[in-house]
Amino acid sequence: MVPERYYPGGLEITNYYINFIGRYSNVYANMRGNYKASVNIGSSYIAFQNKLTTALAVDWGARVEAGSQLVSIAEYDYVAGYRNPVFNPLDKNTFVSKVNFLPSVLIKYQLPKNIRLHGAYFETLNRSQIQELTNYRYYDPITFLVKIGNPILQNTGIQNYDAGIDWLPNAGTSISISGFYKYMDQPIENVLTSYTAGTLMSTPNNMAPATIKGLELSIKARMDKANTASWLSNVYLFAHGTWLTSKVDAGPVRLLDLPVAEHTLSGSPNVTINTGLIIQQPRLPEITVLYSYKGDYISAVGFGKAYTLKNNNTVAAIPDYRIKGRQQLDLQAGQKIFRGKIQLTAGINNILGDAYVEYQDLNGNKKFDAPLSVNIISNQGAYYQSGTDNTITYIKTQRTYYLSISYLFK
Repeated sequence: MVPERYYPGGLEITNYYINFIGRYSNVYANMRGNYKASVNIGSSYIAFQNKLTTALAVDWGARVEAGSQLVSIAEYDYVAGYRNPVFNPLDKNTFVSKVNFLPSVLIKYQLPKNIRLHGAYFETLNRSQIQELTNYRYYDPITFLVKIGNPILQNTGIQNYDAGIDWLPNAGTSISISGFYKYMDQPIENVLTSYTAGTLMSTPNNMAPATIKGLELSIKARMDKANTASWLSNVYLFAHGTWLTSKVDAGPVRLLDLPVAEHTLSGSPNVTINTGLIIQQPRLPEITVLYSYKGDYISAVGFGKAYTLKNNNTVAAIPDYRIKGRQQLDLQAGQKIFRGKIQLTAGINNILGDAYVEYQDLNGNKKFDAPLSVNIISNQGAYYQSGTDNTITYIKTQRTYYLSISYLFK
């Protein structure tokens, strides 16, 4: 799809290959389909700002949204010996329409010495994507999954609570720490089920209620000669971190026969860190160092009977798909010469070369240990060789080197 395909009122794609309606495991080149989808959102917002005292202020308001999503998909079946195709609708006017009232309130209290307390409550919405509302199946060769949408998928309502403290000791420094809590009604997650022998299927589903609670820390500091040693002057430091725990309750799923077990929320790593350092010393190259880390998290929820292992960990018959935690380190240096007319910039991205790994945690310890390896002996079956976890995807990321020269004409 290209941006030109988007137009006011929807998206339309015609004449692409589609799965045959009678045999979803096969794709035929002479089976073509038609897909139409549209998303329309209308909203209005009202806000008020009230300063109750010299130190206490309240910002409050509400947003009303009316949204509708329409998906229609059909295929043309060309049969040998017949000139005209058979028109078979797969999803006929899958339609989702809802009006949402989303209130918000923010309370701020200013203390002496540039310290401020804040507390907030607001409601948000997570809409299903239009491609998630169709029954069209396709095979993803990267994750080895057959993927399909869900016409009865509903939007997720989210209640957000936040409270914290902000401190600005000087013009170049700020420190903020806050705690947060989220309650999610009908969160959307991909669930893994059996499709054929040796093949799994991933389907988006509304799950039982979920909660997220955690801590967020943000620091920005600029060192100068007025408040630090001379060798630390002209140094800018920033860091942001989030630590959280999440839980999705065990509960039924509409399209499945059995409830999904309690688990952590998909796409929610327990820790995320972004930090950086910029050094700007006179007559020396400007140095920028960036570091980021994202912890391990679920990408698709497992399904089936739960088994207790000898290590007392529990694993579902179809274990979760998980993304291994990754870290990245980037370095850049820049120098101006010839009275600032020429700028030289060089850098390295992904210095650590941390691999991207998607896996199934077969021993239930919620982390990636080692890739499971089997060996086929005399064409008589696979035998265990080494490792622990079933490795779905292993991508060895590459370092990137760059050098740029720019000239400023004056």
